[in-house]
Amino acid sequence: MSALTRDRATPYREGIEVEYLVAANTKIYAGSLVCVNAAGYAAPAADTIGYQIAGVALEQVDNSDGSDGGKIVRVRRAGVFEF
Repeated sequence: MSALTRDRATPYREGIEVEYLVAANTKIYAGSLVCVNAAGYAAPAADTIGYQIAGVALEQVDNSDGSDGGKIVRVRRAGVFEF
């Protein structure tokens, strides 16, 4: 990368809403907690080894008949959620 010679408009986003590929045979409901499984795919939250909380689903995604990564779910990662 060369040195800049003029101002640059740099794209920016806060990372509050992110997208994850959905695990195979999975249905995620809008408003539910979402985890990322050990393989890196989104799945409904569960107390399972290797799962990490990703946030709250912004939409319903049905990948029941799909393969890993067959669908994408948008997740909100920041804020205070009432459950």
